[in-house]
Amino acid sequence: MQKPFEYYLNIVESTLECKLCNWQKEVLYRYYNGERPHLYIARGCGITNLDKAVMILCIAMDKEK
Repeated sequence: MQKPFEYYLNIVESTLECKLCNWQKEVLYRYYNGERPHLYIARGCGITNLDKAVMILCIAMDKEK
């Protein structure tokens, strides 16, 4: 059984040592649900943090399998 999104969000934000913006959480939630958004628009560090967040999320979810 998959753990709730908030569990993984906590792991991501703890690892990054920062809080994600709402738009970043929305994109991350789509990945959590198995969707693969192809386009999201943001500024430099927002994209960098989101890319890192997606990798952290995927690794954490894979460990639960």
